Amino acid sequence: MLKGNTKKNVKDILDFLVEHEYPNVLSKKNLMNPTEATFKDVLKFIIKDWYPGFECSRLHNDVSALLQDLGYPYPIKDAYFKPVGSPLSWPFLLEALAFLCNIMRLMDYESSHVSKHYTIKLSER
Repeated sequence: MLKGNTKKNVKDILDFLVEHEYPNVLSKKNLMNPTEATFKDVLKFIIKDWYPGFECSRLHNDVSALLQDLGYPYPIKDAYFKPVGSPLSWPFLLEALAFLCNIMRLMDYESSHVSKHYTIKLSER
């Protein structure tokens, strides 16, 4: 996780939000310096199809557990959330959000293509 990835991660996240018709207005500038509410809203939107009841009542614990369950390779420190958007810690949370976007894309792809593949194979018998 390098700070140099920040621009790429912001682009990847914004692309995901546009592709999936994020209902709120969010600019690159807003994503570079978000509030905690914006972070929670974006996070919930990214994972909504696969984790519809996800709550962020204990932000650090809930986000860390989710990322760990999905195989995120880096620890998420409590300090990254104090405050969300801090210039020193925000790149790490952006990296995590970009990871989630990629995982959700992969899950969407697999669910649509794997089921089609099995339907075709079964119908050929």
